[in-house]
Amino acid sequence: IYCDGGLANRVGSAVSGLILSDSLGLEPVILWPQNNRCRAPFRDIFLIDIPSANISMQSLVENRDRFRFWTHFDFRYEALGAWIEPIKKIKTFDEVHRLYKNFSKDMKEIIFSENCFCDWIDDCLISSYLNKLNFKPDIVHQAESVFSNFNGKEYIGIHIRGTDFCADPPFQAMLQYVQNNPDESFFVCSDESAIEEKFSGFLNVVLHDKLEYVGKYTDGGWRKNFLSDDGLPCIFNVERSSNSVVSACVDLLLLSGAKTLI
Repeated sequence: IYCDGGLANRVGSAVSGLILSDSLGLEPVILWPQNNRCRAPFRDIFLIDIPSANISMQSLVENRDRFRFWTHFDFRYEALGAWIEPIKKIKTFDEVHRLYKNFSKDMKEIIFSENCFCDWIDDCLISSYLNKLNFKPDIVHQAESVFSNFNGKEYIGIHIRGTDFCADPPFQAMLQYVQNNPDESFFVCSDESAIEEKFSGFLNVVLHDKLEYVGKYTDGGWRKNFLSDDGLPCIFNVERSSNSVVSACVDLLLLSGAKTLI
C-alpha cells in the first residue's frame, strides 16, 4: 500500500488499501516514503501492528517486473515507466475481485495507491478502519496538554490552511469572527506560523505551541515547478519535517474535540 503526498493523502491510501487487502485476503505492507512531502516515518505517527517501509516509487519501478501497479493515474509514475491500472475505473467490490482474479495467476505483488477514499467503499467501513490508525501515545499526550487549557469548556475549532494551498487563507474573516464572539472559546491552528501569530492576542483563543511549522523545500514561492528530493516533478514547494507532521496530528486531535469546525 503505497502512501505518498501529505498526511491526508497518505491516510486515504492506507485506509482504502487496508480495506481491499482484507477483502482479497492479502497481507498488507505500508510503503511510506520519507520525503519533503512528509518526513515523519509511519511508526512515529501510528500505533498499529502492520509492517511498514521507507520505499520510493522509483525503487519500485526499477523492479517493475515484480509488481502490478494498481493506482490512481499519476503522470509522474507513468513517466517512470510504471504500467498503471487505474483504480478509479473500479466501482464495486465485485470488480475488485474480478480484476484480482484476472491477474493473480502471475504471482506479482500489487502496488496499491489511491490518495482519496474510494467513493464506492461504505463510509461506515472507512470509519471502522480509520479507528484502527491510532496515534502514538506521545501525540495524544501533547493534545491532552493543550486541551487542558479549556478547563472542560466547549470550544470552536478553526483550521486555516496556508503554505501551498491554492486559495488565499481567509484569516481576516476568521479574525473578525473571533473578535465578534468574545464569549466563545476557540482553538485556532494553521500550518503557517504567521497565521497563528495573528490570533495570539485574543484571550479566548488557545494555540498549540508547535516545535516546528511547515517550511519551503527550495527558495521562491509556495508553488513552483521543481524536482523534489526523490526526483519527481512537483509544484508544492513544502518541506514538512517530522516534527511539523507530528504537530499537525496534534492539531487534528484538538479539532476533532471541537463542538463546531470552521
